[in-house]
Amino acid sequence: MDALRIFKHILKRGSIGDDVLQLQKRLNQIGYGILNEDGIFGPCTEDSVKRFQMDHFDPRGCRLEIDGIVGPLTWWALFNGESESTPHPNPPRNELSELMRISLKIARDELQRNVREIPSGSNRGPDVEKYLTSVGRNPGDAWCAVFVYWCVEKASLSLGMANPLMKTGRVASMWNDAVKRNSVITLDDVRAGNADIPPGAIYCAVYSSGKGHTGFVEGREGDILHTIEGNTSIKGTSKGEGVHAKKRSLSRYKAIKGFIIY
Repeated sequence: MDALRIFKHILKRGSIGDDVLQLQKRLNQIGYGILNEDGIFGPCTEDSVKRFQMDHFDPRGCRLEIDGIVGPLTWWALFNGESESTPHPNPPRNELSELMRISLKIARDELQRNVREIPSGSNRGPDVEKYLTSVGRNPGDAWCAVFVYWCVEKASLSLGMANPLMKTGRVASMWNDAVKRNSVITLDDVRAGNADIPPGAIYCAVYSSGKGHTGFVEGREGDILHTIEGNTSIKGTSKGEGVHAKKRSLSRYKAIKGFIIY
């Protein structure tokens, strides 16, 4: 299929129609979205397009522009048979990227602001609802993953780049998306000595129930991770109520899948 030759439209936020429907189906098919296939190009479709563009190339082998707009080059990459086998190079395994550095600083700033739920235990309050809004979640929803997303989104905007994280409030979805894009360090990598855990990495714990928890790694001392997390508590109760600095044991916190790097 010569998609570059036959596609002459521009699809962007606000576009509607069969081409948008075909786009949404393709993004779902190749793992870049869990989109409603409704033919309406909204913010979720735009976010999925940006994540696709981060990983793929045009017919000349140049990286796609990450603008969330589908023109002939992005359309070609979506429907060219080799597009799924041309991901971006693996990120550094042990190095602190500028995006990770800024994201961690933003998380520290929120920690120093003493962000708390209002009322405690409600998953609500001005700051919490600001985080939830960033991924389209409702007041009262769990917010550890959206806190992480909000910090990385703010850092990404400061650098003029797209947020590499999946726009979701679910830890498992965020982890699985990063695995697909080879942007993770597994716990086995760490235990085997093949990788360290850089500051700013995002740890992901997923429980048997499918629920999870996540936060930023500030540093590591042997078995102990120093973290900054949202929707957690100092006392370690299951009902979080703010942004806190925590200590997590790699050997005892068995739900940890690994670490997202970006």
